[in-house]
Amino acid sequence: PPSRKHTRATDAAEVPNRPPGRTVVLFVQTDFARNAVRTKGQMKFRRHAEKIIRALDPDDRVGVFSFDSHLKFRSDLTTDRDAAIDAFRETIRINRPTAPARVPAPSLAEHLDGQAMRDAATSEKALQIVAGALSHIKGTKILLLLGWGLGERVGNVVQMRPGWPSVRRAL
Repeated sequence: PPSRKHTRATDAAEVPNRPPGRTVVLFVQTDFARNAVRTKGQMKFRRHAEKIIRALDPDDRVGVFSFDSHLKFRSDLTTDRDAAIDAFRETIRINRPTAPARVPAPSLAEHLDGQAMRDAATSEKALQIVAGALSHIKGTKILLLLGWGLGERVGNVVQMRPGWPSVRRAL
């Protein structure tokens, strides 16, 4: 049979209860120690991240998380680009954010455990929690990791933490 060109619209129609658009999650690492190089890099990248958010398709839903000493939920899935950018701008802050506004399904909030988020002491553990919440959302998902990376530097080598393989599979 002839091949059929896939589009997001036709793919969405084939998956029951799937909203149109993609699910895009920004996972921003914020340096709790306020290392000058990392903080400066995060500030410089802000302009580029905002362009990425604005360039998304109108039906794409954006969620925002930050990680410093633990996982913080900044914005549930939204098509409101200004709200997503505001949440992204807040990732530079080391604070206790208020709970994001409730959104209709699909929502990440209903699949997150506040205590588990507070207990997530590494980026890898935080990503495991985000992956778990995303597993309940149907459709195409994109996770953008904005930060310095994963693992631990040992001499001149970065070694991934022991839990990394399960995190990678979950993502």
